[in-house]
Amino acid sequence: MASSLGDAGITGTTLEMLAAKKTGPMPCGRSWKGLPVPFFFREDSAEAFKALDMRPDDVVCSSPVKAGTSWLHKILTLLLHGLDDEGRPIPVSSPVVESLLKMQIYPEACPMEPPAEPVPIAGLVSYPLLVGMPAPRLFTTHLFGDLLPARLMEPAGTGRLIVCLRNPKDVLTSLHFFRGEAKDGWRGNEHGLQGPGSLPRFCSPQCPNAYGSVFEWMLATERAIAPLAASGRVLVVYYEDLKLDLEARHDRIARLSRSAQLDRIAAFLGRPLTPAKRAALAEAVSFRSMAGHVTQRKGEVGDWKNHLDDAAWKLVDDTVVETGLAACALYAPLARYARR
Repeated sequence: MASSLGDAGITGTTLEMLAAKKTGPMPCGRSWKGLPVPFFFREDSAEAFKALDMRPDDVVCSSPVKAGTSWLHKILTLLLHGLDDEGRPIPVSSPVVESLLKMQIYPEACPMEPPAEPVPIAGLVSYPLLVGMPAPRLFTTHLFGDLLPARLMEPAGTGRLIVCLRNPKDVLTSLHFFRGEAKDGWRGNEHGLQGPGSLPRFCSPQCPNAYGSVFEWMLATERAIAPLAASGRVLVVYYEDLKLDLEARHDRIARLSRSAQLDRIAAFLGRPLTPAKRAALAEAVSFRSMAGHVTQRKGEVGDWKNHLDDAAWKLVDDTVVETGLAACALYAPLARYARR
């Protein structure tokens, strides 16, 4: 059974999904509850996820598209299911965990019935199979705010939420090149194709990209997580802080030195790191180790500076102000990464 959910079921269909995205239309063309959703999105599964009966040790990882989702998912899966205290791989008995160790599986992508053939993102994993994984359960998603499990988001709810955020300029840059390059270019009507371009599309109040506007994503998340913060059930992780923290330790001789961000995540999960596990985890999630990951590109902090001029990037700066994101507490730690 484990082999049936392995590379052929997950990575293979994801490669097909990426190819389809490069040849498909740029905007989603679909919506759910007013939110643009990708072609693999399943409304019945999203509704089931919202109604999920949460457990105290459940973990939900929520992030905008191209904000470090795959990377943080890898860290969380290894912390919860992949490495023992000696830093050695834990034997995997669950086919779902085996699949999750390879790549995230979004609940909203899983069919409610067992698929006869692999489907994009979920492979052969159905929604009931996903929620039936061994504890502690980990659910990685781009859904946010009141679209997350209701029991998780209630003030007296249960379960834990980890939010991963990234500088919107680097989110846009990663998204622009995720398809090879946006077919209508940065500013629009490029490469012989009519279209607004990835920059205006990203900043539009009616952003048609999968899961909608990143600016609204962050604003809605700030509103939604306030009740969880009081009970210590939410952790916000910033991609830049995590990446720079790990890079600062990568070339040190003493690889066992503490990683503030990894220790912070581990403490939130109740999985304190031994020196051996910390070193093994840092190596496993280094960008050198993940260079061949299907969703990984460059992962640089500040790569946006290598593209476009300040006049073009002013559209993002203006959108941050106009949407109210500039006054958002969640955005404040990212502001310095949005400056040259």
